[in-house]
Amino acid sequence: MKGFLCKILNRITALALCVLLLATIFTGCQKSNDDTDSSDTADSRGVSATVAPEQTALKELMLPLTAQKEELTVWTIYDNNSIPEPNNLPGVKAMEAATNVHINWVPVSVSMASEKFGLMLSSSELPDIIYGAGLADYPGGSEKGVEDGFLLDCTDLVNLYMPNYRGFIDADSALKKEVMTDAGKYIGIYGLNSSDTAIEGEKEYAGLAVRKDILDSLGLDIPSTISEWHDALTVAKNAGMAKPLLLTLNGYGFTGSFITAFGIYPEFYQVDNTVKFGPVEEGYKNWLDTMRQWYSEGLIDPDFMINPTGIADAQNIMNDTSLAFTTIWTYTSYGALLNRLTNNEKCNITAVTNPVLNKGDTPYVIKSSNGASGNPAYITSRCKNPKLAAMWLDYQYTQEGMLSNFYGVENESYTVASDKTLSFTDKVMKNPDGLSATEALKYYARGNGLGLYNWEYLEHFYLGAEGLLESKNIWDDQKTNMLSRRITLTEEEGSSYNSLYTAIQTMVREYAAKYIMGLEAQDSYDSFKNSLQDSGLGECLGYQQAALDRYNNRGK
Repeated sequence: MKGFLCKILNRITALALCVLLLATIFTGCQKSNDDTDSSDTADSRGVSATVAPEQTALKELMLPLTAQKEELTVWTIYDNNSIPEPNNLPGVKAMEAATNVHINWVPVSVSMASEKFGLMLSSSELPDIIYGAGLADYPGGSEKGVEDGFLLDCTDLVNLYMPNYRGFIDADSALKKEVMTDAGKYIGIYGLNSSDTAIEGEKEYAGLAVRKDILDSLGLDIPSTISEWHDALTVAKNAGMAKPLLLTLNGYGFTGSFITAFGIYPEFYQVDNTVKFGPVEEGYKNWLDTMRQWYSEGLIDPDFMINPTGIADAQNIMNDTSLAFTTIWTYTSYGALLNRLTNNEKCNITAVTNPVLNKGDTPYVIKSSNGASGNPAYITSRCKNPKLAAMWLDYQYTQEGMLSNFYGVENESYTVASDKTLSFTDKVMKNPDGLSATEALKYYARGNGLGLYNWEYLEHFYLGAEGLLESKNIWDDQKTNMLSRRITLTEEEGSSYNSLYTAIQTMVREYAAKYIMGLEAQDSYDSFKNSLQDSGLGECLGYQQAALDRYNNRGK
């Protein structure tokens, strides 16, 4: 198996943007690993995989992983009506041939996952590996899952038997914090966002967009400040547009359009490692007043409360009833809209950054992704061969593993050019049975976030979709003060937090909608803030701050 060079992109934002490319090798496989056995298996209710002290860490993963055919059981969310049994996929067959490990898949549909997962927990029949079960939200965190005798502490396994995974996280301290627990342990094995050739977070795939052709017809430039947006929407309304701004039900879309201009986020965020809650900050009232004014002037869709949070209305765009949309998605709405609007040749949907208050201010956004992606994989406490499970998981972090998962089989479903560029074959892109490219690929590859989560493969399906790649570059060029999605509450904190914050969220959403529509008095904001405090906001802030502090201390 050939190795290949993987660049790790670590963007550092300051007065100037510097890009540091760190080279990491996807290690290759030339000979067999030592025969694996079950000597590393945990006790029947054990919580960690113990290893002999004389064991040394693998410097590279060798193929096949085991001299004799071995089996592992993997419980995973899998929706593929075309090929219900994953082992019938060419990509999965190629992986088995390379590793000499046969996977007994336990595929579960998304709709049934919660029920099936609960049944599995209540039984004593645990698989070797669980992936895609939502265990990132295990009550009390994954360390509690170890204490409960359900999950395996994989710290030693990562350090000894996962050289590819270990290499990526060791090369990026920020990424390393994302995948370890507050106690510095590796329990979940996280998917890592990647392109075809590098470990890098996915570029922003959703954001604010405008009808550039309508702006041009009105003699307007793309607005950047709140004041310019007000003027542009007013001109559009006066020109006869019924819904100049297609606002969504939460009032700010998927990535914080308009609300971030006021220096806040709609929920918890951090400034200089201090946790804040947007709805009680000064900027929130300013945002509410702005939206209230725009609503009263007819600049906002009067029915915004029934608009989905992340989907722009294609009909409104097609009928030229809206100038701007708080959320367009590149891979779903955006691509679909372009296809639906082929008869409207003048339509030009253009991505724009979130507004700012003053010219020259930095636009901020609610980011959609980071270095670590999706739900992690877990080795369970009942795994018969943790060492083999760890090595099989590590194979998912090689280029070959990624290709099998997302592209299928070379020269059948994809090709590799002399410059290493990947392309899907006509069997996928121009399927002889008339299948769409995404449906055709389901006959070749599993395509999920296990191991290297390759977001770039999707872009092959939208070649020729004008503005697609440029939209992601525009949306991605924005800063964020979000809290990491990997901060973890303790079991005690989580129990109290969840009971308090559910009510707080409901209060915020209901108040914002009523205020924007003029159903709440303008002098009611202080009373609203007091109600949040009375409902336990202070305690919730304390829990989030404690979790952030622990997160910042990871790996120290």
